[in-house]
Amino acid sequence: MPATPVPQKYNVKNLDEPIDEPSELDERLQNIIDLFDETLGVNYCFLLRWDSNKSQKVCHFSKNSKKEESLLNFSYRIADNHQLLLKQGNLLTFSEGDLLLSLNIKQDTQSKRIRSLLIIPIVEQQSYLGEVFLYSYECDRQWSERELKFIRILAQRCGFEIAKTELEITIQEQKLQQELIFKINQIINSDCPCQKLLENILKLIGQRFEVERVVIFNLKQQISQIEKEWRSNEQISCLTCLKIAIWEPSEISIFEKQAKISQFTYQNQEFIAPFFNIPLFIRGEFFGSLSLQPKLENYKFAPEEIKILESVAQQIAIALYHIQTQTTIKHLEECAKHLEIEKQQSEAANCAKSEFLSHMNHELRTPLTGILGFARMLKDEIYGPLNPKQQQYACAIASSGEHLLSLVNDFLDISKIEANREELFLETIAVKDLCVSSLSMLESRSSEQGLDLLLEIPPNIDFCTVDRRRIQQILINLLSNAIKFTEVGSVTLKVQRNGSMLEFCVIDTGIGIKKADRDKLFQPFQQINSSLSRKHKGTGLGLTLSRKLARLHGGDITLVSQEGQGSCFILSLPV
Repeated sequence: MPATPVPQKYNVKNLDEPIDEPSELDERLQNIIDLFDETLGVNYCFLLRWDSNKSQKVCHFSKNSKKEESLLNFSYRIADNHQLLLKQGNLLTFSEGDLLLSLNIKQDTQSKRIRSLLIIPIVEQQSYLGEVFLYSYECDRQWSERELKFIRILAQRCGFEIAKTELEITIQEQKLQQELIFKINQIINSDCPCQKLLENILKLIGQRFEVERVVIFNLKQQISQIEKEWRSNEQISCLTCLKIAIWEPSEISIFEKQAKISQFTYQNQEFIAPFFNIPLFIRGEFFGSLSLQPKLENYKFAPEEIKILESVAQQIAIALYHIQTQTTIKHLEECAKHLEIEKQQSEAANCAKSEFLSHMNHELRTPLTGILGFARMLKDEIYGPLNPKQQQYACAIASSGEHLLSLVNDFLDISKIEANREELFLETIAVKDLCVSSLSMLESRSSEQGLDLLLEIPPNIDFCTVDRRRIQQILINLLSNAIKFTEVGSVTLKVQRNGSMLEFCVIDTGIGIKKADRDKLFQPFQQINSSLSRKHKGTGLGLTLSRKLARLHGGDITLVSQEGQGSCFILSLPV
């Protein structure tokens, strides 16, 4: 006789739902309950047990017992009233003359012609699993010790079979959960495209739980967006096509705040469907929900299924994070590709510019050399004497030509450095010789201005490995600027070690530099605005070129200055 659910009054689930119980357990329990009936000779015998979800009770009738709903209701009620005693493992006997029976139960027993009742609890390892009911209509049954011993043995057998089956179900559920998680991990770690990855995961979930639809909702910023949807067949309408908002903003807010599994039924004129929702968090940040639409409106997921879905939700969060990471990486790769193209275009433009400047410098230097030569010949009166005015103009032409030639040379040097075409010819030279030769070139000029030109170098500093011409060019440039902007006092070239760096400090007692003007000094074509800068001509490229040459050596040029108290330009070079 097949297992039957007890009346709906005592059920959690809808009785219209099919009860999927293990057939082997049904068969074993049926054999035991038939043995109760045949051996003990009672008029009515059946067993009530909880189903695997502990949500409702299932009834097993002996083959000689008829199904009577009123008797089931009575049995359930009397067992419910004595749960405490039954859970302690006590057998309960009732007879029509029992003073302990309440008035309404006595009336039920009389109306049903019940003379005696024995309720046997089914307990296995302190877990209460159900009851066996034995009814006698003909006499007030008195149970012998032998019969009670036999009854307890059969009840223990029932408990063992139920517990064994529940353990098998648990093991099977765990196995299915592990298989599902394993398959999802395989998909996540595969080379599957991002959108196909989610599609395959949702398909696995939908087939595993036999639902109509599985949806990943992105619920950020109180807006419901469908990230991915799977449907069990094409006849089921697509939510995206329906263009309806399943989630209301208020529902999203509550769902995000509570961060708990929820269930609701969406209903409008076009669409009615239940949704079971598990929150999704990506690295602790709320993302949305994994939503399943069961085939039956009142279907409730079992606790074991909910645990599996919670684990699956974590795997989906990993998959979504994986997709976000891949999308970010792809975007960064595209940006890097564009930047590489722009870099190549920029380098090509710089190369073209450098080629143009080199060509123009060459074209400019050729006539400039001729102009300077003719100006010097005129100034030196090689072809005859000049009057004072002519002499003045010849000197002006020579001075302007030299200034223009200096500008052209600086242009050429900077363009070569920017095009990575400047080569350094490193050699080991005596530091003192380098400093003395640089100072000697500016000695006459400092004397004309009445300035002391000093050198401070400790005896333990001997050699350095540099490009002699370029370092001398830097020192002359720094010393020249110091002399230019110092009216009274001295200009000192001081050499010292600072860790792994060799420092050439050009110290003057000149006008100093304002803090606001310091950043301008190393920019091309920039000069500080002062009476001395207006008095002395300059290209505005000297310090820019000097810093580039210093950095080409692996060093740098820095400045320490205070307005009205002089300046100190420091050329740092690796030892």
